[in-house]
Amino acid sequence: MSDPVQAMLQEIERKTEEQIQKILQEAKMKAEAIIKKAQEEFEREFQHELHSRILLLTRQIIGRAEYEGRVELLKAKDEIVRKIYRKVSEKLQRIIDGKEPGIDYKEILYRLLKKAVSNIPDDEIIIITNSRDKGLLSKHLREIETRLQSELARNIKLLLDEKEINCMGGVIARNKDNTYIYLNTLDGRLKTAIEKLRTRLNKDLFKKFI
Repeated sequence: MSDPVQAMLQEIERKTEEQIQKILQEAKMKAEAIIKKAQEEFEREFQHELHSRILLLTRQIIGRAEYEGRVELLKAKDEIVRKIYRKVSEKLQRIIDGKEPGIDYKEILYRLLKKAVSNIPDDEIIIITNSRDKGLLSKHLREIETRLQSELARNIKLLLDEKEINCMGGVIARNKDNTYIYLNTLDGRLKTAIEKLRTRLNKDLFKKFI
């Protein structure tokens, strides 16, 4: 093989090698660009996922804390209500038993009766109460009628029902045909007061969660 031929072959090999290296370099650059783009995309997705998970975890933690806080507040509220109910019940019972100086239960009973009677338009009114209060009223029924007639400016006639109710104290008043009934027992009043207390406690205790 002559030198010119050898030289030509060597030139072809050199140019071929250069072309191969060029193609490999371009391929490598493209590959690196693709990998870099993929890594950037992965990083964005990772950060987004991480951010989303952090937000979710934060919400879960806050939600759990709020739930636990609500549970504790509910327990506290119930405990407050129970204590107040017990204390008020005990005080009312002492008043009823005449153990609270300066407080006359007979006058309280009269006021409960008057309130009930004033809400019944008929003059002939039937009173239902417990056995103890029935005994108190029956002893002074005519006096009570006279006082009611004077204070309400009506010709009130009271009748004590044979039936008795199980209550701490107070009365239920009704007319003869039961079209008007008014409940005014200590138990009912205490229940109403406790419900108002619950509402107020709910408003005050759960403000931070609204």
